[in-house]
Parts: sequence; structure tokens; C-alpha cells
Amino acid sequence: MYSFAQRVDTQVLDEPFYGYYLNNATLENEHPAQEEVIQTMELSEEKVVEYINSLSENTQVFVKGMAHHYLSNNPSFILNWENVMLIRHPKKLITSFSKVIHTPTLKDIGIKKATELFLYLKQNGKTPIVIDSEELIKDPEAYLIKLCHLLDIPYTSSMLSWKKGGIPEDGIWAKH
Repeated sequence: MYSFAQRVDTQVLDEPFYGYYLNNATLENEHPAQEEVIQTMELSEEKVVEYINSLSENTQVFVKGMAHHYLSNNPSFILNWENVMLIRHPKKLITSFSKVIHTPTLKDIGIKKATELFLYLKQNGKTPIVIDSEELIKDPEAYLIKLCHLLDIPYTSSMLSWKKGGIPEDGIWAKH
């Protein structure tokens, strides 16, 4: 997300379905800033999709989403988008999540849902681009050049660096 936020031709959205997810999912664990997220974010999936689609009429939109935030088994709206899936080794994913959710479950980390979304997209002729986070870290420039090529957008070296700290597009949960 931070790489795409450096582009002048792209608007990034940080987990725009998070409020919808927190308000509608059966959660096994409380999430950091859960009430604040629910109070400040759009809670209607349909309205989030409408917002994303309306933004995309004037600019490229990069949506950083979490697989488990898509509650439907058939989220047909994603078939209209180019989808990129970032994968991480499960141990690293669990370690990361356990910093904010003390006993994360498979539902919390979204591995099963990511697999389901991948298969859904593939079955509908929209196989997503899959990025391995370990490979991305080894050679970010080569990976971003290839990703931009696959997305049919020009690569720009501005995607490789940004100021230390957060960005304005970070969700309110970023402090956690």
C-alpha cells in the first residue's frame, strides 16, 4: 500500500471493508480500536464498493484489503477489479497478528478465506497476481516493475521510498 501511495496517479484505501467486517462478522476476539472503527467507517459493503468504483472513474485505486473482511463467499464486485494477493508464511502472519490480537485464530488471519477468494477468482476467469512477501523484500524494485507491468501501469521509482512513519491513508488502527 505504501508503495502505491507514492504514485501521483493512484488513490490508496487502507482496509475500507474493515468497519463492515467488524460490524457483521462473528468475531472470536476483540480487535484494537474496534468501536472506533465501527463508529468512523462505512458499515455497508455496498456503499464501500460504490465509493471505490466512483473513485476509480477519475484515478487508479489501490485497495489494501484483508481476505477475511470479504464476508461473502461470492463477492462478485471483485471480479471487476485487478486483484493482487500478498502472501506471507503463516508463522510470520500469526506472529504479526498476535501483537494486536493475543490468541489469533485461523479466521482472524484469513488464510482459509484467502484461499477461497483465490479459487473464486480463478474459477471466474480472474486469477489474481500472487506476491510472496519474502520475495518482494529481497528485490522490491524488480518485483514492483513486474507488478506494474502485469497491471498495465507504468512503474515509477517513487514507489520505492517514503518518509519514515505513517501515511495519511493509514487506518485509525495503524497505531496498534
